[in-house]
This record gives sequence, structure tokens and C-alpha cells, in this order.
Amino acid sequence: MVASRADPACALARPLFGSGSDAASAGVTGEPGDWRVAMDPRAYTAVGPSVPAILKACAVPLRLAAGANDPMVTLENMRAIDPGAVVFPGVGHNVHWEAPEVVWEFLEKSVGLGQT
Repeated sequence: MVASRADPACALARPLFGSGSDAASAGVTGEPGDWRVAMDPRAYTAVGPSVPAILKACAVPLRLAAGANDPMVTLENMRAIDPGAVVFPGVGHNVHWEAPEVVWEFLEKSVGLGQT
């Protein structure tokens, strides 16, 4: 089942694509209360270059952030690349799913996204 355009699972994509967007709902699958990203899980088996090396080579301003309960990355890991990295309290690895409003507020404050 694909999420309906009105479902909270599409909340983060709405400001980017619009509330009536098929793109916002196409990236979400599952059942109400159990939504997940619509992607091939084999993507997690891909191994490539060092992520820290790629991020350190970034030629544009970079701001890293993660949930405080994210088991995959720590503030110390992020600050080795971005001294201004931040942690969002009370959320895990998928902050964009768990609390999309927190991510949107972060983007508005850090890069002015959504401001005119």
C-alpha cells in the first residue's frame, strides 16, 4: 500500500513537493501506523568510498545533524567533519520520519529553506 497524500508519513515531502504530490506519496509504503521508505533493501549492502572522506571533501557549506537516539552516528563522529553538527533530542536515526517538523525547522534556521 502506498501512503495517501494526506497521510502524516508524507509530511516532510509536502513542503518540497506540495500537498497534492504523487512524488511525496510514492516514496512511502506500508500500512497506516507502519510506514517505511519504498526502496530496495539491497541498497544497504552497497559498500563504497569512506563517507567521512566524501563529506570532508565537500566544496559547499555542510551542516550535519542526527537524532540523539541514532545508533549509527554520534555527535563526536559528526563533529569530526562538521564542528557545528547538532543532535535532535528524543528521536533516532530517521528524524525525517519520526519528527519531520524538527527537520523542517532545522532547515529553515540553518540554511533559510522555506523563507522568502
